[in-house]
Amino acid sequence: MLDHGADNELASRQLLLDEDDVVSYDNYVEDTIDPGNTLFVIAAIVSLCSIVSVPLVAKLGKYIIGKYRRRDNSRSGGGDFEGHQASAVEHKQSETDEPEPQSSLQPSRSAIYPKMRYFSDIVVLNSLKRDAHSTERSQGMVEEAQASVDFDQIETRGHVEHGKDLGKLCPLHEKMGRPLDNSPKRSAFPLTPVKNSISFLNEILYYGWAVVRCDREMKRILRLAVPFTISAIAKTASELIVVAIISHTLGTNAMVAYAMTYGLVGISFSFMGGWHEAVTTLVSMAYGAGNHDLAGKYVQIACISYVLCEIPMAFIWIATMGKVLLLLGFDDSVAMLGHDFVWIRLLINTMTGVNMCLLNFLAAIEHDKFTNIILSFDSIAKAGFVAIVAYQFDVSLIILGLVILVNTTLVFSLIVLIPLKMEWVKKFERGLFGSFARSDMSVMKDVVRVALPLALGSIMAYAEWEILTIFAATLGPAEVATWAVMGFLWDVFESTTEAAGDASEIRVAYHLGKGRPSMAKLAGFKSMLFGAILSILMSIIFLSLTDVLPSLVTRDATIQYMLAELFPLVALGNITMSMGMVCWAIIGAQSRYHLSTLIALTCSFTVTVPIGAVVTIWMRIDLQGLAFAVVTGYTVTATLLSACIVMSDWEMLSKTIQEQVTADDLSDSSDDDSSYFSTGSQEDEVRNSQKPDVSGQDKFSLEIPATTS
Repeated sequence: MLDHGADNELASRQLLLDEDDVVSYDNYVEDTIDPGNTLFVIAAIVSLCSIVSVPLVAKLGKYIIGKYRRRDNSRSGGGDFEGHQASAVEHKQSETDEPEPQSSLQPSRSAIYPKMRYFSDIVVLNSLKRDAHSTERSQGMVEEAQASVDFDQIETRGHVEHGKDLGKLCPLHEKMGRPLDNSPKRSAFPLTPVKNSISFLNEILYYGWAVVRCDREMKRILRLAVPFTISAIAKTASELIVVAIISHTLGTNAMVAYAMTYGLVGISFSFMGGWHEAVTTLVSMAYGAGNHDLAGKYVQIACISYVLCEIPMAFIWIATMGKVLLLLGFDDSVAMLGHDFVWIRLLINTMTGVNMCLLNFLAAIEHDKFTNIILSFDSIAKAGFVAIVAYQFDVSLIILGLVILVNTTLVFSLIVLIPLKMEWVKKFERGLFGSFARSDMSVMKDVVRVALPLALGSIMAYAEWEILTIFAATLGPAEVATWAVMGFLWDVFESTTEAAGDASEIRVAYHLGKGRPSMAKLAGFKSMLFGAILSILMSIIFLSLTDVLPSLVTRDATIQYMLAELFPLVALGNITMSMGMVCWAIIGAQSRYHLSTLIALTCSFTVTVPIGAVVTIWMRIDLQGLAFAVVTGYTVTATLLSACIVMSDWEMLSKTIQEQVTADDLSDSSDDDSSYFSTGSQEDEVRNSQKPDVSGQDKFSLEIPATTS
């Protein structure tokens, strides 16, 4: 009898849901144009052209930068060529007391007299060739400039002074140069000059083999990326499952209210996310340099700043959510549901942000397994609790929101208690709890300097999606609901490439902080390769589920049909988005988030948004037009970011990061009255330097395949 009564109750609820769905979009009539496969073909052609154009864009960028530097030099009185040459050589000869971290074939460009950096490599080469009595280190400058010219112009070079052939300076097995620490191991970054096109082709093949082979660095990236991918997919898939559960148990209106509230509040959440995203890069750099106190301060500042910034945004969303939903064309029932649910969504986001700060910190200090286990547990538990409560009890959207909030709070307690119990954060406790880090202005500036570009880039990317949502509102309410649900589906596949980007960010930042620019570059290219392969596999899986996913997500036939139309473009966009996100992470690991943010903003507001406005407002194309705009914007962004990586001066970036961490270390030492940094921290660094490097970053050597062990 009890089972029979429960079945009757579920049947009555199902009847009410059916009636609610009929009122929603079942009889909806589209007033848009179906472009067929035209936009997909155009997007595919644009994507292929972007891949081919990356080397050309990089060369164009080098040419523009070189021309700008020459013009800037001429304005600053650079006509006294011989004077600059003499002063540069004198300056180089006067530096004999300073230790040279690189070999004579690989000198540091930042050690040259400051005014010389505005000359191109060709000018430095020609000027130093005139001096037949240059010192050995000046000869190193000649060889470095010659190498840059050879790699930029890809042509055969002659002999330099004293009749020496630069191609004979290093035999074949030494051509890859020596690492920064003067160890006998060979570097993976080809800096020696090539003699002709055949030698240059050999260099490319050797380096290509270094990128694709599964060496220790690739295994380390996979150990980071694969668990990150699993946990990221679990997180986004759980959100999609929650949306499906709400749609099947509470109806289309509740599903739309949940999806729209999630998306709109996500604008502020993505902006505040700059705080916890900055933790990954900054802690990786400080940890790589052995500065545990500084790493702890970074985490403390990020957590406190995140919570303080979320408070005013909460009041704004509570006051405006219902009105915003009405402006987007939804009816009063959806607006009321969204208004009642928004405060729970804000609390969930606040707890989630703090959790992400702590988890990013633990991942950066090589406890990534725990991080991924916690993220997976959070996702599985959330979906499980919501399913149990939704199917066993007659609940509302607010009750389901409270279930998610309780689960997030439980996860926070696990993140705090387990690392403390295991003493994983013992070295960082002074920075985490020993002082009020916000009073340390140098550390605060570092966090803001990294977090602000990240926040701006994130909110612009998120605002781009919401602007496209407004464009969808001009097509009709069903299009808005479909676009919101499409965001959850897209997040599932975006999470795979985001995990690859997180892994690359950790490894690249770690190597740069350690002073290993060659390994940092290699890790970046390996991560790009891994991200591309992973995105292609996910796109294939995505296309194979075209007839399955829409019906699982929603019971509304109109939304199902609109979702299925978008799948081909989304699958293509996932591949281009993968390259863009991994390149974004690599440039961020170089501590150049301002550059990646500028590129992303430019592409967003000059490519994606204008195309979206044209195809929807003017041409009245359906949601495929918006998907086409997103794919095109991702493609252009990925092309420019890839070109920036090709143009990067990794040696200079590594030295800059090391100097930054050293300056922060000295600042902390001067601010603290204790002898912690002068004894404990340095002793930790000595002990760490004496330990074997299990990650294999020093064990890499690019050898001839026949001699590789």
